[in-house]
Amino acid sequence: ADLRRLVPASLPSAVAPSVGEALAIADEDPRAEIVCVAGSLTLIGDVLRHVTGSDKPCPVEKPAASIQSLF
Repeated sequence: ADLRRLVPASLPSAVAPSVGEALAIADEDPRAEIVCVAGSLTLIGDVLRHVTGSDKPCPVEKPAASIQSLF
């Protein structure tokens, strides 16, 4: 909620109580081609576990397009 207050009113934003609910909200918007998750490594690990079943990130040497297959 604190971060949401910093987002310009012209940008869509939402607050969700869990990673799963946040990803579901993002998935509802057909215009959301890219979903950016920012936060602690713990949060990123939670997102990776939710999306891929593992918290192992994609190799850094691969281009960002390589993670498209995860979704």
